Amino acid sequence: MPKQFFFEDVDPRIVELVLAAAARLGSPERVDLGDVYAVWKANSVILYCDAAAFHEERLKAHPDWFGASVADRLPVGLTYHGIDYARARDVQREWSALVTRMLGDDAVLVTPTTSGAATLIGEDEGAPLSRRMSRLTAPFNAAGAPALSLPVGKVDGLPVGMQLVAAPGRESLLWEVGKRLPLGYPESRVDTPPWRYRS
Repeated sequence: MPKQFFFEDVDPRIVELVLAAAARLGSPERVDLGDVYAVWKANSVILYCDAAAFHEERLKAHPDWFGASVADRLPVGLTYHGIDYARARDVQREWSALVTRMLGDDAVLVTPTTSGAATLIGEDEGAPLSRRMSRLTAPFNAAGAPALSLPVGKVDGLPVGMQLVAAPGRESLLWEVGKRLPLGYPESRVDTPPWRYRS
């Protein structure tokens, strides 16, 4: 359910902080992002396959060069078939076109950056942490879209962020919108996300 993807399994305190910060940008427009979960899965296939292809020889010749978490994940890319990779690239192309068309030259998308607050060093590591902390940013990596994470407060004393996303090539727009958000956000609510704002 794309309208809920970026807020599923997100700490409600982060949702409140992001809503309050987003209200500073103006009136939001709700958007349909399609099947974002399929994009997230396709990005994972591409990431695993590309990483396995790049590191395959080093992993075989020098497995001790890799930490346990990486050494366990790299071979996953070797389990996919060419057709899996081709289909993932098809999803990526369609997603990139959708993001580019939807945001155009003057709109930004607003979402939480992560589903939880930053973790303490050594508290949680490896693949589960990586998946959890990149779930909301990975779809935009797949699109080749620039994103900017801005701090919007703290949860349990740890920082949380709001992600602004623009169409590919529109980094300057992110900079301009980001400058409009001063430190310290008043508490307020806006409509159901994700949102698109026109500058």
